[in-house]
Order: sequence, then structure tokens, then C-alpha cells
Amino acid sequence: MASNDDGTLAPTAMVASLPFAPEIVFPGIRELERRWGAHILGRYGFVDAFNPSFPPDAHPATGRTVPGVGWIDVDVLGIDQGPILG
Repeated sequence: MASNDDGTLAPTAMVASLPFAPEIVFPGIRELERRWGAHILGRYGFVDAFNPSFPPDAHPATGRTVPGVGWIDVDVLGIDQGPILG
């Protein structure tokens, strides 16, 4: 079985599951904030995606890299934030 998992995480996907599994999502949110909050939380919420396993010496076409944190998308997409409000 092939895997396309490159380590990229989309916080909004997890947070949008809050109405269905709060006992799993709340601890997940707290852990995201504890580990990466200073880098992945902004004025409008979580960034669209980030990858803590991104090679520190790589040069991404988009986003930014933070030493010790990985790749962080610079976009916060409203369409991804919408399911959180639902």
C-alpha cells in the first residue's frame, strides 16, 4: 500500500471535528497550542497547514520554515476556518 503522507498537518481539519468528538479534539487543540502555538496561531486562528517534519535545510516554494518547528504555511484561508464556526 502506497502512502502519500508527507507529515503536513491541517489544524482546521481537526478543529472542525469538535462537534463530533470533543473528548478527542479539545486535547488535540491544547497540544497544538502547547507545541506550536506561537508559530501556527495568528489573528484569524490557525494557519492552513504546517509540517513539523519538514527538512530544515529545504527551501519551500511557498510558506516559511522555522528552525526547530518546520514548514509553516503563511495563509489562513476563510474557507478552511468556516467549518470551525459551523
